[in-house]
Amino acid sequence: MARSRNKYSRAAMRSRYRKPKRRQSYPWFYTALALVVIAGILAIVLTKSGTKSSDVPPRPANAATGFPGDHWHAALGVNICGEWLPFQAQSTVVAGNPNVYAGLHTHGDGFVHIEPASRADSGDNATLGRYVRYMGWKLSSDSVEGWVAPSFQPDKKAWSDGDRCPKGSPDAGKNGQLVWYLNCKASSGDPSDHKISDGDVIAVAFVPKGEKVGVPPSASGNPFKESGQGSFAFNNPECAKVLGSTTTSSLAPPSSEPSSTPPTPTTSTP
Repeated sequence: MARSRNKYSRAAMRSRYRKPKRRQSYPWFYTALALVVIAGILAIVLTKSGTKSSDVPPRPANAATGFPGDHWHAALGVNICGEWLPFQAQSTVVAGNPNVYAGLHTHGDGFVHIEPASRADSGDNATLGRYVRYMGWKLSSDSVEGWVAPSFQPDKKAWSDGDRCPKGSPDAGKNGQLVWYLNCKASSGDPSDHKISDGDVIAVAFVPKGEKVGVPPSASGNPFKESGQGSFAFNNPECAKVLGSTTTSSLAPPSSEPSSTPPTPTTSTP
């Protein structure tokens, strides 16, 4: 009888101190969660990859939709040691490749004409660097090699930080540096990386540190039409304030240091 009670007591104690059951796992929940995360990542990737250069202005013409294509203009000037280079002659083709249309070109008016005919020249590809390359000159954060040399030194097109402005130039005897201005305000970084916007006024200058740079001469004019008949209206509000000033038409230094029909478009080089 005592043995039976002992058995009963041990059974009761075991039941009292029985380990709790493990929580039931739900593998399907984690699988579903992983699928949701993967789907979200794929959606982001597809959205980004689906935004083509041709979907971002400036855009080329689209025959399927009837969209005529964007046609933008930006005033551009290059100043070497205080002297503005003359406007580059008209060119609507890629330098060294006359059979290839340049979606960024000039009509000899001191303006960049942005008229992309393909994705290569549209959207974020419409940079100042691309225009410079198409037109056959060079530009970086610390140097410029123009399409023509300044009048005071006709044998020198390339200018790099530290070069001395020669005798006969407005800034003679002083060492120059590459600076640039966007919409009449000092800018920084590599000007070649700048994506051009409609109405931009861009001044690139090789001048002594602290020297003021004037507004590009073309900024007070209008870009020519391709037909040679008339011109487009052009106005940049920020630079208009500077041009309208009665005291100066110069930009403050950085705080830190004739027309013809273009050729039939083919494919612009990237």
